Amino acid sequence: MPTADCEGNEINLTSFVCQTKRDSVSLFSVLILFLACILGCKSTAPGPSWTKTKVLSHDEDHPSRIIADDSFVYFVNGAGTIAAKNEGTNNIKRISLKDGSVSVLVKGGEHFPSDALAVDDKFLYWSAGGTILRVRKDGGGSEAVVSDAPGSPAEMAVDNENIYWYKTQVYFTDIANVYSLPK
Repeated sequence: MPTADCEGNEINLTSFVCQTKRDSVSLFSVLILFLACILGCKSTAPGPSWTKTKVLSHDEDHPSRIIADDSFVYFVNGAGTIAAKNEGTNNIKRISLKDGSVSVLVKGGEHFPSDALAVDDKFLYWSAGGTILRVRKDGGGSEAVVSDAPGSPAEMAVDNENIYWYKTQVYFTDIANVYSLPK
């Protein structure tokens, strides 16, 4: 039965007890030594990583798709539910990484945000059906960048010059086109 001493060195307790018996030291002394080591040693093993998690926002309704930049975390809230659309709670929210405040960046109801989000230095891009929209990261109204995108963009990415996306598959095939368009 391997164990460790107070310095973290592996010792074999069975060998230790046998050696101790040969050296005429009582078993009681071995037990006291063992308990002193166990009770006196502090664990140096790190705790599980999940214990260091931080809750950024509580009780969000059907959150989906999450992306981040250096200042904010953005996510779709209430996505996929007709009730959220009817109630106007299908929003795109942002969480400040500076102070933890949660705010609505795009108010639901008008558009039905999908799971496709992308962010660049000035704008958050999102899709609603065959429309790709953008909103300034500091807030304001949404504007359509692409109003007749083929299909409904399932994933989206942006770089300094273009928007890239592929469409949601309707017939459950693995074949899809990837599209790009200048911003």
